[in-house]
Amino acid sequence: MTTRALVRIPVAPGPRGVQDLIAALPEAFDGIPIAPVPVTSVTVSDTYVAQILQAIRPEIALESDGVAVVLTTSGSTGSPRGVLLSATALAASAQGAAELVGIPVAESAWLVAIPVTSAGGFAVVVRSWLAEFEPETLPSVGGAMPFRTADFVASTRHLAQRASGRALLTSLVPTQLARILDDVEGRSVLREYSAILVGGARFDSTIRERAQEAGVNVLSTYGLTETCGGCVYDGKAFPGVDVRIAPDGEVLVQGDVVGLGYRLDPALTAQRFIDGWLHTGDIGSIEEGTLSIVGRRDDIVTVKGVNVATGAVERVICAIPGVDACAVIATPHPIDGHRLSAFIVAQQDLARTITATVAQQLGPVAAPSSISTIASLPVLPNGKTDRAALAARAND
Repeated sequence: MTTRALVRIPVAPGPRGVQDLIAALPEAFDGIPIAPVPVTSVTVSDTYVAQILQAIRPEIALESDGVAVVLTTSGSTGSPRGVLLSATALAASAQGAAELVGIPVAESAWLVAIPVTSAGGFAVVVRSWLAEFEPETLPSVGGAMPFRTADFVASTRHLAQRASGRALLTSLVPTQLARILDDVEGRSVLREYSAILVGGARFDSTIRERAQEAGVNVLSTYGLTETCGGCVYDGKAFPGVDVRIAPDGEVLVQGDVVGLGYRLDPALTAQRFIDGWLHTGDIGSIEEGTLSIVGRRDDIVTVKGVNVATGAVERVICAIPGVDACAVIATPHPIDGHRLSAFIVAQQDLARTITATVAQQLGPVAAPSSISTIASLPVLPNGKTDRAALAARAND
């Protein structure tokens, strides 16, 4: 049992927070474990910070040797959980990404565009530090200000000037990519990147096709906080990462990128980390070596005696022209087992189209019982959809 203290690193919004985090990495890799925690801001509430502190408990000594960083999961469907990550796992994540993309770590130059207290953004910070090249940081990171395409354009140009022959890389969420593609200058600077990693939310095929038509190299990422972020790009696992499908369809991951367990939760650790394999809770398939994700295991619910994957319903709805974003929430029902509520962002009434399309492609039972058009999907500080907030609305 270790007695090492866990050092809380307050991470302010914007470039300052990234700089503070980079300054803490040498000690983290040298045996002084850290836990990045966002500070309260316009987009980060006291409640959210309190949830993260409850998950990481910095006042309690670490229960496991070899921990370099404790990161928290998104908490999109419940409370965040602390994940114990080693320096070996973080370095393996950086090296695996470099090998799969084909750009050595030392030849990369990164733009930070997503929150760095979550796995995807933190991975960008680690890779920048290992590359010994200070990243460029969008002014909007961490909710310092609203995301603007003009800032992305300016930051990319500044990064290109400093890069000195290095390959430009960044990680975006789909909504950011879609907004940049809407802008002429945005599309132009996107092409300056050797690769753009896209994750953190459902990557709609329409957005991907638009990027490809514009000559932009986008890679869809899959991974969890428990794997130091993305460890599968466009369905292909990093070198040294093994992905398998369990008999019940669950995705299992093994390799150096896998974390050590959950902070102060040995029961959950024993349930999810088994014989070196991480049981992800995701349902997927592998065809010709390419991984496809169907959805979360706990997203498969029974509706009128039929199993329905809410992720599949979301994909069908998101593909309907005019739907800008969508989330489907399942709520318990005393007669039907569950009922589905769809929340969409759209400029027109598409309820009848959605009902007919879902019924045709997935069966009538999968059609949502209610469809609500809202201005935008609620999001957590890390940019993921706040499904707990939507579930509360569905229950109203």
